[in-house]
Amino acid sequence: MDEAKQILRRAFDAGMDSVFLRVIQNNAAFLEGDMVTVKRNLEWAKGRAGSDSLLSGRAAMAIYYGKLRESVDSFNRRWKKPRPAQPKACGELPESGSQRGSSGR
Repeated sequence: MDEAKQILRRAFDAGMDSVFLRVIQNNAAFLEGDMVTVKRNLEWAKGRAGSDSLLSGRAAMAIYYGKLRESVDSFNRRWKKPRPAQPKACGELPESGSQRGSSGR
């Protein structure tokens, strides 16, 4: 891990910066529990072209910490979609044309 961080530091010090480098840095930071670096990279990614992979990593991190709703919200923000309405009761399906068992089999 130390070698990876040194390589990243040299790349950034040499003026290189890209979504790809930030994804690698984010993964290393996440594995070490460095959420300050993760948050800094997510701020950097906002509005940048090609930052989808970095932002989808945020959804994966939320799942890791057991925050499924936050993960879904993060994923939906990534694609700029509102979260689907939640069923009101167990067994009630959201309104859509693709209900289970309606395939005619």
